[in-house]
Formats: sequence, structure tokens, C-alpha cells
Amino acid sequence: MTEGLLPQRVWLLVDVERLRVQDERFDFAFGLHTGFGGDRLRLGAIKIFIDGSLIGRTAALRQPYADPPDATGMLVKDPPTLRELIRCAHAGGWQVAMHAIGDRAIEVALDAIEEVMGPEAARFRPRIEHCGVVPPDLLQRLRRLRPVVVTQPRFLYELGEGFRAALGEERMAWTYPLASLRGVPLALSSDRPVVDGAPLRGLQAAVTRRTREGWALAPQEALTLEEALRAYTILTDPRYNVSMSRYNLAYRGAAYAAFAEKELGTLEPGKWADLVILDADPFETDPETLETTSVRATVVGGQVVYAA
Repeated sequence: MTEGLLPQRVWLLVDVERLRVQDERFDFAFGLHTGFGGDRLRLGAIKIFIDGSLIGRTAALRQPYADPPDATGMLVKDPPTLRELIRCAHAGGWQVAMHAIGDRAIEVALDAIEEVMGPEAARFRPRIEHCGVVPPDLLQRLRRLRPVVVTQPRFLYELGEGFRAALGEERMAWTYPLASLRGVPLALSSDRPVVDGAPLRGLQAAVTRRTREGWALAPQEALTLEEALRAYTILTDPRYNVSMSRYNLAYRGAAYAAFAEKELGTLEPGKWADLVILDADPFETDPETLETTSVRATVVGGQVVYAA
């Protein structure tokens, strides 16, 4: 890092299975925790897996899968163990990031957040990674507790047909919701290498919700381009500040998810000059072809690290 060999910024999520507990806290390198590091390499949240995946039929569901109808997935962590892990992390100054895809797993995650962090949970920014199956009652709890939802719109394009086969038509209405998460801090990401990680492809998926096979997965859940850009960053743009004002607490974006909104996410004095230069204005581009937009240059900290 001191030699300038790391051209990007990295926030490391620490696997909870690699940590030991001492004095009811996670002991990591003499007490280091979320936020330690420099401008290129920093400790992020503790990662805790609660369930598996929809495609593998291991995501924990309240009701059985459509296929096979006798499977409901599995919880990797039982609720008491999860609460204790979150309690240890919270006591040691760690942010928590919980992999939860099925509605049963999301329910367990919200229960643990509420029990350990209480009514001020949003202040500590617990993260729910993926948040795949969100029926109306869990959506209301997300809006009340306001954890950060870190989700992956590219899943819709590459895995959408598999989601429909796993869950059936009825549950598609609340599978990987986006628009309904207004009122919840939302960050978009890729989960690379599970799917293609290119952000422009993620943006296209977020605004079209079209699968590779060509059908729209719950199109009412699509974001506008402005909303999607904000969730990838913390974009500020006069073209939609007024119309988005009531969502300012919701679409705080990826920088907020990493406790980095004072350093990243917008271009203004005092922040790192991280940006890309595109060959077309995405606001003037057909949403169905956003992924064809080319990156002409990438700038990190004011230095060009890629030029086409």
C-alpha cells in the first residue's frame, strides 16, 4: 500500500468464523475493529452467514420452495447463536454484515438486530447483504429498524429465471425488491464473482429488472436511474434533489453503508476525487442499453488509474 501498488480502495469484511472471543468481545489483532486502516485498505464489517442461496435451495424460507416442494432451505446460524455473535461484535465496535436471502433468514436477522441494538439500531448501520425474499410484513420491519440493505440488481438479469423456478410466481412480487425499499438505506453492489460485477450492468438491471431471457421480474420494483446511481454512491444532482427530497434518508448509498460518506460518494471539496469518465451521458441513454456505455477513464484520489 505504501508503494502505491493498490490502485483501488478496499474495505475488508472479516469472516466471523475467523475470530475468537475474549472477554465477551471479538479479539482481532489487539482490538482492531471496523474503520481501522488508511485510504486504500480498511477494515469493514464482520460478515456473518445466516443462510444459503435461492438457486441452491439453501436460502431459509418460511414456506417451502416451489421446486422441490419439500425443501425450506436452512439457517447456518440458529437465532441464539446469531444474537450472541452480534452482541460480541457490537460490544467490540464492529459493524455487522449479515448474509440473509430467504424471508426466514431476514426475519432472524431483524430479530437479532432489534434485540441487541434496540430502537437506535439504525445509528450502528447493521447491514443485511442480499435481502432476497421480502414479504410485506418484513418490508415494514425494515422501514422501522432501517438497517442498511446491500443488494445486487445484476442477480435479476443472470439468475431471475432460477428465482422463478425456485419460488413460483406469487413470491416474485417481493423477490429482490428495490422501489419498495424507499425508506430504508439502500446500497447496490455486485457480489462478484457470483454474477458480472460491472456497475453499469448493475445499473441497467436496477432500472429495467429484465432477465437474460427477456421477461421483466416485478417491473414495479424498478428504480429510476437517479435512484440507482444514488444507491451505488451517494449522488447529489440538482435534476432530482427536489423530487427525491422525501427519500434523502433512504437512498444514502454505498458510501453510507461503509461509514465513508464524508470521504466518498460525491465530488466536492474535502473528499477523495474518485470518478469515472464515460463515453455517453447515462441520463440520455436508453435504459435497455446502459451496459454498452464504455468507461473512458477511472480516477482514484485524483490519479488516473485506467485510460481506454
